[in-house]
Amino acid sequence: MNKKAAIFHGSGGTENSYWIPWLKDQLQDNGFELWTPSLTIDNGPVDLNLWQKEVEEQSPYSDFDLMIAHSSGVPLIMKLLSSKFTTKHAISVAGYMQAIETTPPEKISQLNNFNIPNIKNNG
Repeated sequence: MNKKAAIFHGSGGTENSYWIPWLKDQLQDNGFELWTPSLTIDNGPVDLNLWQKEVEEQSPYSDFDLMIAHSSGVPLIMKLLSSKFTTKHAISVAGYMQAIETTPPEKISQLNNFNIPNIKNNG
């Protein structure tokens, strides 16, 4: 059985942004089944609740061997691991865990709803 991996882009990105296509090829060459979604991008801060819903509805798996994320994809992984998703390894690339000054108040709460005990058990 192949190992399963997911790569999540960040704000303004897609599955074809930056180093994601290269990394996808490298992991596939090493026996991984890859899922690299292009999540909804609006102007302004990412809606992590929408991204979580999209992943929950579209992901072919809920149990990964590896999850990698860039920028806004990092708190997305934390939200996924707070719920029903699991992974053996998670890699953060230029991620963040706290809102920046320009984050609208309605988006700040999306960064405060991590279930740390679940993350420890699922990650």
